Amino acid sequence: MEATTDPKPLVLNAARPAPSFDFSKALRGAGVVLLAITGVLIWREVAMDAVVLLLGVSSMAMVGSFWLEKNRKEVLGPLLSFAAMILASGWYAALRDPLALLAMGLGFVTFAVLSFVNRKRSLSPHRALSFQGVAWAGLALSLAADFHVFHASELGDAGFLARRVILTVLWLVPGLASLVVGGKREDRALQGFGVVMTLAALGKLLAYDTIQLDGVLRISAYAVAGVLTLIGGQLLTRKAPEAQS
Repeated sequence: MEATTDPKPLVLNAARPAPSFDFSKALRGAGVVLLAITGVLIWREVAMDAVVLLLGVSSMAMVGSFWLEKNRKEVLGPLLSFAAMILASGWYAALRDPLALLAMGLGFVTFAVLSFVNRKRSLSPHRALSFQGVAWAGLALSLAADFHVFHASELGDAGFLARRVILTVLWLVPGLASLVVGGKREDRALQGFGVVMTLAALGKLLAYDTIQLDGVLRISAYAVAGVLTLIGGQLLTRKAPEAQS
């Protein structure tokens, strides 16, 4: 007599069909659009000053950059901050509104935080964008702040010409230091930051300080920049054999 075996139950593992439309992204996008319209309506109906709206946009760009960073949309974060920084810089250049400096400061802080968070991701393009953002935002903010304090105010009549050299040195020192440290660690992002700051400092020295300064101050400016550049080059030369070994 043949033994009969019960047939195994048939289990149907029907996979759920993939949704053809992502409602979550659509709702988030609609929310962003509605908030943008809300800002425009507030500006028009409440007679809000335009620079206050600029501060709101800069704050939202900062929050959005951090949110994109948290959700691994890293490249979009620096790009959003770049857009907000360009808007704030153009605003100050056109209207000389001191509140625009605050908006520029928010952009600089955003890039600084993004750079610190990604300080150990040496090969990340996002990290390189963040360091470039720190460089360009720092240059724009310091230049605008210098202009506002010494040109657009009563302090401009004091004749303190040495401040032109101070701003150049404040750009050159971190630029050269970043080149040296970045070369030692083979950190391309840090080197990129150093290149931007160093070229900006030397360009200002040659194209602006030479015209605005004369006598002892002009000689001092070139002497200080020359000594710092020689020291940076010497330190880089010493690091080269270590990198090859």
